[in-house]
Amino acid sequence: MQRLFFLGLCFGFIGLCFSPLAGANPHKPVPNRGVIDRIVAVVNDQIITLAELQQRTQLAARAMGISQITPDQVQALQRRTLLEMVDEQLQQQFALSQGLAITATELQAAKDRAISSMGQTNWENLTAGLAKAGEAKILAEATWARLETESIIPRVQLAGPEVDRMIAEMSKTQSRTEKNLSMIFIPREANGVSGTEPTQLMAQIYAQATAPDATSATFATLAQTYSAAKSAKQGGELGWLLSGEIPTSIAAAIEDLPAGAISQVVPTTEGDILVRVNGIRSQQHTVDFSPREEYLLALLATERPSTTTEVKATVNALQNTTKAAPKWPQVQAILTTSSTLEQYPRSSVLGWVPQAALQPAVREAVTRTKPGNWSGLVDDRGQLSRLYVAEVRHVMAPEVIALRERVQQSLKASRIELEGRRFMRELRQRAFVDIRL
Repeated sequence: MQRLFFLGLCFGFIGLCFSPLAGANPHKPVPNRGVIDRIVAVVNDQIITLAELQQRTQLAARAMGISQITPDQVQALQRRTLLEMVDEQLQQQFALSQGLAITATELQAAKDRAISSMGQTNWENLTAGLAKAGEAKILAEATWARLETESIIPRVQLAGPEVDRMIAEMSKTQSRTEKNLSMIFIPREANGVSGTEPTQLMAQIYAQATAPDATSATFATLAQTYSAAKSAKQGGELGWLLSGEIPTSIAAAIEDLPAGAISQVVPTTEGDILVRVNGIRSQQHTVDFSPREEYLLALLATERPSTTTEVKATVNALQNTTKAAPKWPQVQAILTTSSTLEQYPRSSVLGWVPQAALQPAVREAVTRTKPGNWSGLVDDRGQLSRLYVAEVRHVMAPEVIALRERVQQSLKASRIELEGRRFMRELRQRAFVDIRL
């Protein structure tokens, strides 16, 4: 059945470049020149018509900002758009079977959000003469978002130790290098779409991307036209990535490339990848990756008296008070009573305090004290005090925590996209798809 699908695509796109869209201005509605609408694909029990395909292709061209569409661009866009529309039908059919279909109310809400995000005028310019295609695209995006949440993300497994290992590897280098990357991804599902193998299609893309007059804008247009990755909408841009965030196969392909260079084609089990290095930046580590000690503390303190006799009396009083509060709940209770605060006005439940924030005399007393005990007397800076050490913990610096969150989110997003491709492959394998172009 999958073979039938790809064979149909292989032979079906020969006539597409002669459609009314070729060479047209995408900002003008496609005129009706007597072309009889016909079915171009059957997805299980649903159909896709030529008119629907042409309108969705025109919508995609407008969204990309292409002012004049060439026949080659039409063929590439229609090729990718038809694949997208087939996938959308499969997604909506699966959502319906699982009770996850988007309701009319939800569709209207999604449309309202889209209009609010881009502005009413921009929405009208984008969908002028293509209102039905615009709503179909919103429905498709809303459906996919729900399937990601309900059916794909639960399948993604991301273990904490895996992220920790990546952070540990980053901590071994003395400098931190980031690369700004763009990517074009041609999936294995593209096999036969244009009568060529994916590697041949990617070879054509590579030739255009590396032509003498090619620029970053060239790569962005190629990504928008051909790439099946989510980043296609942004011209393939992935943004700044740390070396540890870049998959090994890609990292090896771009290791020695300067800014502005394009990698060789990277074959993977999912498809072919082409990467452009937009920029490189390095900086020395300013982050301490080693864990830091924090203490859960309470302070019993008062001003140091001026006479020796008063000092002795205060020390004895501190001793007696701490004997009466050997446990953390008791310590907290005593330090919140008015009588204790009147006798020891500098007292407080300090909470979690980093070791580095403690004064030297206090730090020495605290580090010598086992959790669940009062420290010895601290006579420092005109104050007599004892500290209760409730717990000790090791934590990472805020910068490391932020970096860990970034690495985790990046890795998770990559896993979700990969799992999404597998999910769609499973849907295609179970589906009946017939191309009738």
